[in-house]
Amino acid sequence: MGTCVSRPEGCVGSRSRSSKKKNRKRRKPFKKRTLSRLSGASSDNVDRHSSFTNPTFQGSQELWFDPAAGFDTDCDEEFESVQEDMLSLNGLEGVSRSSVSSLKDANCGENSSIVDQTQKPGDISTGYGKEVGLLDNCGILPGNCLPCLASTVPSDEKRRSLSSSPPSARKKTALKLSFKWREGHPNSALLSSKMILQRPKAGSQVPFCPTEKKMFDCWSHIEPGTFKVRSGNYCRDKKKDCAPNHAAYYPFGVDVFLSPRKIDHIARFVELPGVSHSGKLPSILVVNVQVPLYPPALFHSEIDGEGMSFVLYFKLSDRYLKELPPHFLENIRRFIDDEVEKVKGFPVDTIVPFRERLKILGRVANVEDLHMSAAERKLMQAYNEKPVLSRPQHEFYSGENYFEIDIDMHRFSYISRKGFDAFLDRLKLSILDVGLTIQGNKPEELPEQILCCVRISGFSTLPVFPCTTKLHKVSAIAKHPKKLIQKQMNQTESELLKSLTKIIQTSKNPMDSLAPYTPLLTPNILQSLISSPSLSSSPSSLLSLHKLSLSLFPCLSSSASFLLSLLPPLLSHHKFSESKSLLLSFLSSDSQNSLFNSLIHHPSLSKSKPLLEISVSSYVQSGKPHLGFELFSVMKRLKKKPNLLTCNTLINGLIKFPSLHSIRLGKQVFYDSIKLGVIPQTSTFNIMILGCCLEGKFNEAISFIGKMKEFGCFPDNVSYNTILGFFCKKGRLKEAGDLLQDMKKKGLIPNRNTFNTLVSGYCKVGWLKEARKVIDLMVQNDVLPDVWTYNMLINGLCGEGKIEEAVKLRDEMENSNVLPDVVTYNTLINGYFKCGSSEEGFRLVEEMREKGLKLNAVTNNILVKWYCKEARMDEASERVRVMEESGIPPDKVTYNTLINGYCKAGKLGEAFEMMDLMERKGFKMDTITLNTILHTLCKERKLKEASELLTSASNRGYLLDEVSYGTLLAGYFKDGMADKALELWSEMKKKDITPSIITYNTLIGGLCQMGKTEQAICEFNELRRSGLVPDSTTYSTIIHVYCKEEKVEKAFELYNKMVEMSLKPDVFACNILLSGLCSEGMLEKALKLFNTWISEGKVIDRVTYNTMISGLCKEGELQDAFHLVSEMKEKNLDPDHYTYSAILDALTSVGRMNEAEEFVSKMVEVEKLQEQSLQLKEQNVKPSEIIEVYDPDSNVYSEQIIELCNQGRYKDAMCIFEASNQKGVTLNKSTYIVLMEGLIKRRKRLSKAVQ
Repeated sequence: MGTCVSRPEGCVGSRSRSSKKKNRKRRKPFKKRTLSRLSGASSDNVDRHSSFTNPTFQGSQELWFDPAAGFDTDCDEEFESVQEDMLSLNGLEGVSRSSVSSLKDANCGENSSIVDQTQKPGDISTGYGKEVGLLDNCGILPGNCLPCLASTVPSDEKRRSLSSSPPSARKKTALKLSFKWREGHPNSALLSSKMILQRPKAGSQVPFCPTEKKMFDCWSHIEPGTFKVRSGNYCRDKKKDCAPNHAAYYPFGVDVFLSPRKIDHIARFVELPGVSHSGKLPSILVVNVQVPLYPPALFHSEIDGEGMSFVLYFKLSDRYLKELPPHFLENIRRFIDDEVEKVKGFPVDTIVPFRERLKILGRVANVEDLHMSAAERKLMQAYNEKPVLSRPQHEFYSGENYFEIDIDMHRFSYISRKGFDAFLDRLKLSILDVGLTIQGNKPEELPEQILCCVRISGFSTLPVFPCTTKLHKVSAIAKHPKKLIQKQMNQTESELLKSLTKIIQTSKNPMDSLAPYTPLLTPNILQSLISSPSLSSSPSSLLSLHKLSLSLFPCLSSSASFLLSLLPPLLSHHKFSESKSLLLSFLSSDSQNSLFNSLIHHPSLSKSKPLLEISVSSYVQSGKPHLGFELFSVMKRLKKKPNLLTCNTLINGLIKFPSLHSIRLGKQVFYDSIKLGVIPQTSTFNIMILGCCLEGKFNEAISFIGKMKEFGCFPDNVSYNTILGFFCKKGRLKEAGDLLQDMKKKGLIPNRNTFNTLVSGYCKVGWLKEARKVIDLMVQNDVLPDVWTYNMLINGLCGEGKIEEAVKLRDEMENSNVLPDVVTYNTLINGYFKCGSSEEGFRLVEEMREKGLKLNAVTNNILVKWYCKEARMDEASERVRVMEESGIPPDKVTYNTLINGYCKAGKLGEAFEMMDLMERKGFKMDTITLNTILHTLCKERKLKEASELLTSASNRGYLLDEVSYGTLLAGYFKDGMADKALELWSEMKKKDITPSIITYNTLIGGLCQMGKTEQAICEFNELRRSGLVPDSTTYSTIIHVYCKEEKVEKAFELYNKMVEMSLKPDVFACNILLSGLCSEGMLEKALKLFNTWISEGKVIDRVTYNTMISGLCKEGELQDAFHLVSEMKEKNLDPDHYTYSAILDALTSVGRMNEAEEFVSKMVEVEKLQEQSLQLKEQNVKPSEIIEVYDPDSNVYSEQIIELCNQGRYKDAMCIFEASNQKGVTLNKSTYIVLMEGLIKRRKRLSKAVQ
């Protein structure tokens, strides 16, 4: 590794006049790599026989280790550092080339002339030159152990002015270090293979000083709030504001290093402090600002040379989780993880690294103290504090508990370099504030936050600190000019590969043995090593070499060819878990599917069956089963029989992928694999049964149970439980019972999952008695109920409004040593919210925290859903923010709940933005999103658009369900389009989509509304035959039909049937039946039913009383009618217009005119009160809710967006939407609906997506 034992050209010291003269002719060809000139140096002090050539100081930063360490050497410790001896490295420039043997000569002895004078300790010391240049102190500051990075002094005198120390002072600080030979050293060919260096401590070079002291040559803290960043409303007003006064990282040190070439990933060479790992973000952030010190050239592409590295060290704030908003924490995570994002563009979108958002905030804080011309001051005012994106002049490196950002000013444009070059001499008087942030491009990412910031005051003496390098053991190599070494390396690459291969094969610790060779390693050499047949028999060495390769060249982590060189030998030695881990890691960032393309188009790779099989499995696990299907197709084409595990994995991944097309592909894989000779097992059939159930094809699912015999396997509990679960979810309990009997006939004993499924099914339809019987049956079969069983029963009780019984059951669980879990509490919280006891719900949330149960995503989604139901959308959004802060990312349910809430609240703009955010977060639009948009379209009476969307969604692979069709069905009936509704009902049946009880209720209610009562009753009978269990709504609708047709007896029979089935007739059903009984003159039955309801404590309303009062008045029972009016008042059900009208008619009919007049006056008062209430309600309605305010800009933007969406140019429409959003224009409601339709329709057809 680099030391101060360097050849004169490589370190510092003066050139002799003869040396300058000799090189002058060759100066132009070597202009880019010329070394610094030293002023006033004399060659008289040069000891020509004490020169040691070290190519480390001539080459790039990659040559920090001994490049000749792999060549012949007899001892690892050829030199010892002698503290008391002093060696001046100045004045060693004029060495004779005849005193240096070539690397080839030193090793091979061919035509070599070894240095013929063995050095003695006394011969090495020499004097100083008269004057020392800016960088003549060899590179780095006190106390470090980085290599002595020789550098040059620019010819421009402005660079010398950076050093304000007088020549005498500089002589005192010059580096002095001497070495002596080890005893028995044979000659002067300095070869070694091992270096042990003491690394400098990070931040030990530049002192800290409080900001208020205003000292130079130090660093200070700076408040983050002093930087101007994009404000929260930047997207609308383009204004910036002071940043929030807290940062993610705070500084703890600064270093400055000088070097002849750029130093990348400098954190490898310093000793970072031991900081506890935060677990989420790196604890230390290193910022390496690489500043060039050679003049910029207009027509030369020089991007490397001598320069300084300003290394800034930052520590993660202890309070970052509390101080930083969730959106910024998410941005930091995406930045560290090197995620990519889609950037909207024209004509196509592009995928760019998220790291391209890194933005530099820089300013000169003391502009007034600098002496500048008018033009310079004008430029300073124009560009000071102007932020700039660091792309593409940045690189990133990560290590154990740290993350490094290298900002490469060498690669800045000529104009930028020239401007900085002109300013260089003023750095010693400048106070620089430097900060970093991640640019926010969307409203939800604003305001911007400070990632890190620091103040650096002056550079007057930093580069001239002495370099007292401490090396415990120093090794050197035969010294050669840089070009000769490069030539030698090129000539011996094949020999190098052989040597490295041999070291890996023979060494016990091959990676340690390779350490000296790291400067010689390149990506190509590493890939050649990994591909070497000699190493293919040692998978552990290959894995270690892979790890070393990624640490040296992080870019290899995104190289598909590099990974594919490694996988075949690993798989040949059955290293399947290691191979899959490498594949999954690669696929997580392979947004361009480069690995897939390599596998498809590379013939030798596509013929490797183990590689294809593990790739299929990895793509499924990475959430890309369609690419796995394509690889399976390659195997099918090559007639390669996959193993059963690969087939099961692929079928399972496709079937569980949220797409109808994926299920069909899964079935195709099943049948194709059988043709290839794969014999399916019970687990394979169980996956197929699940797919059929997801499609709603239950008959096909049952047929797979029968097919198992053909392949010598038999159904198990999973086979039956899967179908049972779906039957119970759909309320088809009769078919569930038949299937259970078939299960018993096959000799299968129901297990806990079977019983729990039945409990869930019975609770879903409200059959709580039957659910309890199942639990009793469980106990009889020695199957004890578990927490899941109790949770299902608690959910059933909550669904029936029996919340108190549910709480008692929770207590019973604890007595049975079954501890309630987070699901238990979530169920009870949701139950309280449903029955209107929100206070009790929030009390349970606090009880969860007290008992140490963490709120999960479901808990938060329940809270969000309640806020949305109450139209408190701001609080719903705040709940999501709290959810993110607590480390629980919103899921698809969260976004769908918010979308639905915004749609119901009429805030379609916010609903569309939430859909867009959902997509950008990586969540695909699903059936629930589709149904929400369908409901919104139907609500806005856009039935044609809803029908087109339903058809389009089916073609694009959405899993349409009964809710999708039921939503449009209700829309058609509501708009009086019964024929369209019946056509849709027939289409639904043809597609084998099983209607639910809610779908039937929609159909029956719609038919009744259209006067088609006979057809409604036919559908009701069909419902009962299908095995579905009618609910209260179904019975209430049919009771209403019978009453309307004066078939009161039949209506009463249905009512009694409801009671027998433990269904709770609601007040609506009661009112309908009471009205029918009264209309048919069956007052006694009506009174009996009414009194029964009162005695049972069931809810009755004003309509119930009005129905009975009207019936009593018709029969002349005025006294009883007056009694009911008094009872209404006692129950705070004030009589209304209908109440008084019924009594008035009865009074006038019997001639009681005085009482009739009294009631008339009361009726007038009631009418006035109702009119005043109506006026107040109308006053409270916002104008925007009555009619949209005319806005010319809104109409222009809306028309353009709608037209583009109709043309299928959705991306262009989005560009206009963003422009309108930035200008603060509110679009028409119909525009947002069209945009939301567009998001649903953006899902590509499967064939296109695979291509």
